[in-house]
Amino acid sequence: RTAQRGYRLVKAREDLLRMIGCPKTFDQTCANKIRRYLVSRGCNARYVWGTYAFLISDCDIPQGFQLLEPLDFHSLTEFMTDDIEYVFHGVTSKKPSDLLRYGPNQFPRERVTFKVFYFSEETLDMFRSVMQPVTVDGEVALKAGDYYIYLTPTSISSEKSLGLILTRPKPAILLVDEELESFGDLKRKSLQKSERGYFSTLQVIKRDTLEKILAGGNSAKLYMRVNVLSALITKSGGVPYRLRILAKSDFARTIARLFNGGVFIGIAIGRPQGYDKYYKAVASIITADLTVKLYYHPILKGSSLEMSLQEIESFVNTLVKELRDLAARQSIELVAIFRTRRFKYDEGEILLDRLRDRLFKNAKRLGEQPVILAIGVSKYMPLLAEGGRDTAWVVESVVEDGEEHGSLLYKFRGFKNTVRIEYRAGGALEKIGIGEGERNAAGLVLAAYEYTRRLDITSPYPIKQRMLPAPIKFAKRLLKWII
Repeated sequence: RTAQRGYRLVKAREDLLRMIGCPKTFDQTCANKIRRYLVSRGCNARYVWGTYAFLISDCDIPQGFQLLEPLDFHSLTEFMTDDIEYVFHGVTSKKPSDLLRYGPNQFPRERVTFKVFYFSEETLDMFRSVMQPVTVDGEVALKAGDYYIYLTPTSISSEKSLGLILTRPKPAILLVDEELESFGDLKRKSLQKSERGYFSTLQVIKRDTLEKILAGGNSAKLYMRVNVLSALITKSGGVPYRLRILAKSDFARTIARLFNGGVFIGIAIGRPQGYDKYYKAVASIITADLTVKLYYHPILKGSSLEMSLQEIESFVNTLVKELRDLAARQSIELVAIFRTRRFKYDEGEILLDRLRDRLFKNAKRLGEQPVILAIGVSKYMPLLAEGGRDTAWVVESVVEDGEEHGSLLYKFRGFKNTVRIEYRAGGALEKIGIGEGERNAAGLVLAAYEYTRRLDITSPYPIKQRMLPAPIKFAKRLLKWII
């Protein structure tokens, strides 16, 4: 595919619209006519749905279009992506892999032991080769800084024996030689409630994954060691790391403060095989300090991928109940809702309005009104980003009636694809100075996307392979177990 640069249609050129037979109101029909017009001029063209923007390459720019300005991440957020730092045990680092060197931010006081259930000795040997355990007083353990997770290998003979795992209240590792028919059922039954919310206590590692890692060499081994250790620390009730933004400007400090009091919610949408309706509100909640991660799932089923008014009401009611519980532990400055499908205009507007109204009614319990974001994230075509920068294109940014809605295209320097980010921002937008510039909400949304990619405490490394925000990833994982 050809890398394309983004261009935006200039609204003032009504002569262009008339020339190609567009109505006065710009709509999908008009967009299709413009795209065909561009193709007739030899252009490679693609319409950015719901905006006035097109991605164009391989031709001269016709009159009536202007080049979308490529902006680096810093120009929108006033900090760099590398300024989102990992806080381990008394040490701050730029790399999630330093978990191995410094140890977790928080580790259980009691001894942590995982039984390692396995079907074959060969797979167990592969696991040892990848994870490189150490011997401590004659016992085998995984090491992170000065902390140890002890391993007790236990052989099992068949899939029927897996019931042994679920009768144990403590976490376990399961090494499998092939795909398990009961995988989803096992993961769902392994969800257990703790002070920090609901977690799956079962870590499943497939033999073919171990084979790929061994073939990938030392760097691949490092990736897996970091990710597995991070997941095991989480399952045992610890916190692998916390995040901190190195903020040097007022706006960056405002973003950092909002995120420190942030609640990040992921929505997954899916349809079981052979079923004609969608599950569309399976959600995860993650707080910024990572001491709480709640899974909850008000299951809403319908033929449409979008939420109806009644479904929005049900979703908001459940969400506000969860926020009340969280407010007892932290001040809620921001509520950000993510999903992989864009929120339609009226859907996003109603969701924000209902949530804002319900939060206002619960102000005595929740504190002051938070900033509220509804964000849709999806992969898009590759754009030409020069210089290896983290580059964004503000496709649209509109402020009206005290809210802002817009669209961004964003390419992190390690991504192969450009991510499309659609958003609506409401609530206490005065906290980000929405009156001072139209891009403040866009900057907050972009920062939230990068921040939540790093909240994936079960698989944080390498960050260039983490395109989905962690709340969406956790929700999609839970949905998979349910259906």
